[in-house]
Amino acid sequence: MAHVPEISKDTIHSLTVSMTHDRDWFKKYLKDLKKDNTLVYGLLKVALSTWENHESAQGYAKGICTMYALIKNQIEANELNDLYNNDDGNELEK
Repeated sequence: MAHVPEISKDTIHSLTVSMTHDRDWFKKYLKDLKKDNTLVYGLLKVALSTWENHESAQGYAKGICTMYALIKNQIEANELNDLYNNDDGNELEK
């Protein structure tokens, strides 16, 4: 059964650096989310439509995107770690 991975300090640090060095990170991530996972993006838009306070809605959306990015980035990092940890010294065949 698939599970949500434990997020490492390295993944948190990497995302934090990305977010603080790119003032448009959130806007770009929303575009990527819309392209990569339209159902999650649609659910986020529906949830945001229920908020009366724009600032609160924006904070909610940023929190959701941050958590989604952390999980996605950690899954990718785990896959890379598994790939390199299982390497027997032979080049990958493709």
